[in-house]
Amino acid sequence: DKVMAIFNMLDAETWTNNFVNEIKKYTDRPIEVRLKPDKRFERITTNTIYQAMEDTHCLVTYNSIAATEALLFGVSAIALGPNAASALCPDTLENIDNIEHPDEDLKYAFAKNLAYNQFTERELRNGLAWRMIHENS
Repeated sequence: DKVMAIFNMLDAETWTNNFVNEIKKYTDRPIEVRLKPDKRFERITTNTIYQAMEDTHCLVTYNSIAATEALLFGVSAIALGPNAASALCPDTLENIDNIEHPDEDLKYAFAKNLAYNQFTERELRNGLAWRMIHENS
């Protein structure tokens, strides 16, 4: 609901129900809705996104790091809203059954780009960020 409120959208449950009806227009594949587990410990140990993606054709999200995780895990993704993975993901459902997956070089470049945008203020000030970017360009 927090993300939905940020984007002035319906509550999460209504949005999800509408979304499931919409996606059924484009695919007859099974649809599994996965809500983010409440407890961080559970999300990183017993109910991980990677476990949920086993045998998954495509992950569809609105605004979640899950799209990035899917791409790097080898699962195609669609990002319907603003998202770090939007550069590599379609933003519509029409081609979900024939979605293309980025090649390894593109995924690697994408992951490097994300990493280079994660520098701390200290790393920016002391020149480490600048050196790393230029050493690896």
